[in-house]
Amino acid sequence: MCFDSASSLDILVTVISGLLMAPQVDLFGVFFYFPAAFGGKNTMTRVLRLLPLLLPLVHGFEEGLPSLHCVVLATPNTYEPHLLAGQWRLKAGIFECDSFDIYSNVSAKELFKDHVEVAHALASKVHNIGIKLFAPMVAGPPGWDPSDPKSKGHKSMKHLANTPIFETFWKDVCNVGHYRQTDFTVKVDTDTVILPARLSSFLWNRKRRAEYFFNVGADMYGNFLHGPIELLSKGAMSTLCHRAEECKKHISQAAYGEDFYMNECLDSLGVPAVKGMALLYDKYAYGEFAKERCTPLVADKMVNKARQAYASYHPHKDMKGWIKCRREANEGKVITDQEAAQAVYESTLRQSHHLRSLRKGLSTAMSNVIQSNNKMQLDMETVFASLDRKSFAIAAVMLCSVASILLIVSRSRILLFQEAGSELGTGALLPTEDMLDWSERRSLDTERTQTESMIRSQSRTQRELNMKRTTVQL
Repeated sequence: MCFDSASSLDILVTVISGLLMAPQVDLFGVFFYFPAAFGGKNTMTRVLRLLPLLLPLVHGFEEGLPSLHCVVLATPNTYEPHLLAGQWRLKAGIFECDSFDIYSNVSAKELFKDHVEVAHALASKVHNIGIKLFAPMVAGPPGWDPSDPKSKGHKSMKHLANTPIFETFWKDVCNVGHYRQTDFTVKVDTDTVILPARLSSFLWNRKRRAEYFFNVGADMYGNFLHGPIELLSKGAMSTLCHRAEECKKHISQAAYGEDFYMNECLDSLGVPAVKGMALLYDKYAYGEFAKERCTPLVADKMVNKARQAYASYHPHKDMKGWIKCRREANEGKVITDQEAAQAVYESTLRQSHHLRSLRKGLSTAMSNVIQSNNKMQLDMETVFASLDRKSFAIAAVMLCSVASILLIVSRSRILLFQEAGSELGTGALLPTEDMLDWSERRSLDTERTQTESMIRSQSRTQRELNMKRTTVQL
């Protein structure tokens, strides 16, 4: 079929223009087959009208999807390390990003002390920011004024004064510098279900510039950047890293939560904010009206009546709920039932304080024995930590049995020495157990041999004297 009508060709061009917004379009087919359909060379000039639309698409294919660097701040001795361990087992969440880093105030070994394999795998990915991670709750959200009648009903409101913590966190992110290797940096909370593949598709074909992204459409205090996910371009990160100290001069760290402070800071530094992207569905923002699912949904009819699929969902603080949300979102890798079960099990691993102390004590004792004998060098704490409760109990019983046998043998040797010394008089008593030292055992063995020889010699001499006396009497 050929199109002789200019109006028909215009319609076709419009249709093709819409189709070209899909990444599955066959660009070669567009160039090689459509000229024939249009009726030959005379209509080729009209086909060239498609080039302005094709060029950005070709440019997008060449560059590919934008790269993401995901960062998270995890507090030790809370649910957060366990939730991260489960996500690591799935290789989902931040572990699907092009690169990732975990920040805390302890080492990986301490942060994941209940998850030995995870601690070993993430040893180089955990960075210690060196400050306490617990922040107080303070009265009133930013801008709250008790004397203002409009604030009536909000006098009990509080917010987490965590800005100083995250100011240090962002400073360490800048110092580590991995953000320079990717197009965007994404800070997420541990209980946020992030979908990196979907987020990358949202960011596809964006111009590279300094920008950050609002993630909510409505907020009673005018803060459209909420903390569960914060998205900054490489340019915005560069600006923040080089000029963050300027914000501290005129923005209070005590009066604001970290997300409010970040919004104010980036705005004051002249970094433009992007609105309208479906970055976050936060149940906290909707209270009793929040949807309990992670499928495409209408979050707020006052903002947008169309169903939207979001790049992240919050909060999901247990592994089962996190996996359920991830499956409902239906984006990225498919999580099998076996993988889900392994992740849930990983997230529930706990070691009691007494068990951990006993393991540490036994590992220290065994390491000292092994190293003192110069036979091998082993991290016995890792060996013991890798055992389950049953295996560890068996190993502990065996070690205690060996220790008991050694103690019995040691006591027997001491009694033998003391009995031998008593025949020579009190002045010849050998050292007691309290005086023994491991380094003196060889000399004690020599002394024992000499003592036994002396006893035998004296006994033989005494027998010879007795025989002589008997002979004289006869």
